[in-house]
Amino acid sequence: MAITEEKVFKCDKCGNEFKDNIYLEVDVNLDGVIANGCVNGDIYKHTCPNCKEHILFLNPITYRDSKKLYIIQSGDEETLKEAKKKFKDDIKYDGYKLYGARTNTEMIERIHELEAGYDPIYCEVYKWFIGYNYENKRLDNPVLNYLNNVFIDIDVKGDLAIILETLKRDGKFDYDAVPFDRLAYEKYRSQFYERFKNVDAFTFDLFDVKNILNDKEE
Repeated sequence: MAITEEKVFKCDKCGNEFKDNIYLEVDVNLDGVIANGCVNGDIYKHTCPNCKEHILFLNPITYRDSKKLYIIQSGDEETLKEAKKKFKDDIKYDGYKLYGARTNTEMIERIHELEAGYDPIYCEVYKWFIGYNYENKRLDNPVLNYLNNVFIDIDVKGDLAIILETLKRDGKFDYDAVPFDRLAYEKYRSQFYERFKNVDAFTFDLFDVKNILNDKEE
């Protein structure tokens, strides 16, 4: 069952103060509609009862899947550090895997990756190689054309595990805004499985991919 905490909000539009619950922990199997709010953003919205203005409050949240046995904790470095202590018994005795998300966007990515059956570590490896190939002009034409659009719209349906809202191209490669291809993911997972199988997935990101591959080259 969801864990909540009451908080006082002040509306910037009309100045009204009101109380509302913020969600601290949800289980997708017990709190389905609420947990889905971690993806669509509704869980962070609080509506002023006076003027109906929405207030966005991005508090740290624990997202749990008690069937697939994973926990995603969002928050700053201190929150993530405490999460390892807080959920050590879940990991040790119940077989949970713990993932950290420094931003709410990272949490959305992790949720979609895990729900689609992907390993977040190899999603990061996949993104790194897509970026490397893009910067070295070695992408296949369909993908290159996709990335060269002025606006990139990423559909959250189908097999996409990595999602972002529509964004504007600014000439800088955005590793997160890439089309996700299951076959390419499986290729990189197979090729680099031995190299990455023992790394800590908790806050694993693109910098870790680069560092590990550089260490191998050295």
